[in-house]
Amino acid sequence: MAIAWTMSRSPLVHPIIGARTSDQLRDDLAAVDLTLPPEIVARLTRAAEFTPGFPSDFIAETSPWVFGSALPAPPRDSPVVEHR
Repeated sequence: MAIAWTMSRSPLVHPIIGARTSDQLRDDLAAVDLTLPPEIVARLTRAAEFTPGFPSDFIAETSPWVFGSALPAPPRDSPVVEHR
């Protein structure tokens, strides 16, 4: 389920599996055929939410001040807060 959930988050995400036996490999590869319902994906996503904390929040908050116009504009959903 964890592999299927990870794959459902983006087509660009490719989970790295750590199978040590052929049975584990078969189980891991079965995730390719597992489609999780949207409500399950949403529930798992909510359960996995976290705040990265320091230094990520510090970098996000100070990057515009440090780099100014040299820094590309953040995406709309970015947690960067502009200071005026």
